[in-house]
Amino acid sequence: MTEESWQKALSFYDWQVQKTEKIQDNVYKVYGKEGEFCLKKLENPFRRNIFIFQVMKYLNQQNFSLSPAIFNAADGREYLLLEDEIWLVTIWVNGEKCCFENPSHLKAAANSLSLFHLAAQGLMVENQPKGYFLWQNRMAKQQKDLAFWAPKSTDQKTSFCKLYLKYWTKYYQQAQKAQNLLNLSSYQTVAKVAAAQNCFIHKDIAARNFVIDEKGKAWLIDYDYCRYDMHAVDIARLLERALKMLDYKTEAADIILKEYCKVRKNAADEIGVATALLYFPQRFWRLAQRYFTQGSLSPENENEYMAKLTELLEKHEKEISLLNYLSSFYNS
Repeated sequence: MTEESWQKALSFYDWQVQKTEKIQDNVYKVYGKEGEFCLKKLENPFRRNIFIFQVMKYLNQQNFSLSPAIFNAADGREYLLLEDEIWLVTIWVNGEKCCFENPSHLKAAANSLSLFHLAAQGLMVENQPKGYFLWQNRMAKQQKDLAFWAPKSTDQKTSFCKLYLKYWTKYYQQAQKAQNLLNLSSYQTVAKVAAAQNCFIHKDIAARNFVIDEKGKAWLIDYDYCRYDMHAVDIARLLERALKMLDYKTEAADIILKEYCKVRKNAADEIGVATALLYFPQRFWRLAQRYFTQGSLSPENENEYMAKLTELLEKHEKEISLLNYLSSFYNS
């Protein structure tokens, strides 16, 4: 993105600009007498960008107050289409970075996610992919991947392959249990309800996408990965990201789910589905997928793969203990 392109986008807004600050290659913070704004170029394919805009507009209309408000251009346009680029301006959200290790931040994030999910339904945008009914097949395919890569690892004598093969059985059994948990859960019912309600998700629920304001509320930002799917996927992502940071403590899981259920009191079935999704060893699968499809191209890459696999193994026992707790408690 050139300076000329964002300056052109900036010219469509009737601001008395005092200064601008580059936050990322496609994001600028604009300081003006009227306030502070976020000027962003959406970087997905055109159809996806339109969906992202529609999601943000819809959340504003649904009075989800913890999402950045869209700011119109001087001529009333809600977004700018400059050649093939879509530019969007929102009110800048001031606050501190969310830290899941901080209990008040963790509670605020869980509360914000539940409020987001109350609003994240009913939007109809055509020609968008929908993931509601794909999860059983996705798990089955990834399970087959793990089985396919096991004999490949015996053909290589690298340190990664030896360690991968040593622990492969445990992770494969975990993948089988995940599939069984999903089959036994209320997945089909949850998916049908979500599809009927046109539910959509944020999909990138991470601490970096929450901003804690002066009142302690967590604003949810950056909708670049949003899509149509069950809300259980977002719940699983929050649990995954937060619990990894919090050493897989059951108390942390209880804080998240208790806070989430204060708003969405009938979310037990979705939490059961989220638990099944969490149980699949996604990071083990992803690491193997990258290794066996991209290959170890140098000793440095081999060391990197080994470090990541070692980190997984070090935390595996705690992770399994937490997952067993969730599956016994929330699928009972």
